[in-house]
Amino acid sequence: MSGRIRPLSFRQPRRPQLFTSNFAREMKPDGFGHWYVTLGSTDISGRMQQTVVVGFLPKSADDDRLSKFGLPVTGLVGATRSDFAGRPRVRFRVVISRTQYFRVLREIRNLRSTWTMYQLALRNCDAFAGQIVITIGPQAPMLTMQYPVRYMGELRTLNSR
Repeated sequence: MSGRIRPLSFRQPRRPQLFTSNFAREMKPDGFGHWYVTLGSTDISGRMQQTVVVGFLPKSADDDRLSKFGLPVTGLVGATRSDFAGRPRVRFRVVISRTQYFRVLREIRNLRSTWTMYQLALRNCDAFAGQIVITIGPQAPMLTMQYPVRYMGELRTLNSR
């Protein structure tokens, strides 16, 4: 986990014409990286607005250290400073409808209240992004503990048919 955890906030898009959902993976020196989801909209003039940035991660620095040993720790649905800095190296974008956009918001709120335990091999940021993918409609890889490039490749392969 890098940076301070930010509270989860939802901004209402102004007269959106098109909604997008990005599944992004930032790379970290340890090789694992961190998946997070961004939602956004485009208005009539073509301006894009990012409305939600959210992922699933260990709640504290101590939880993050312990999780690397495979121990279950307290988890948090939220965002870290690094989710807002720079461009992710790996990304999967899906154009979604207004209905799907609000369905994803409901699912994020649901996961925020029910996903309280982070476990590296089972309930991690990959699994979180997979839950959001499934909410939108595409298929998500079953194996959630993978390196970013492989997970993204499988995600693309599953949804290119």
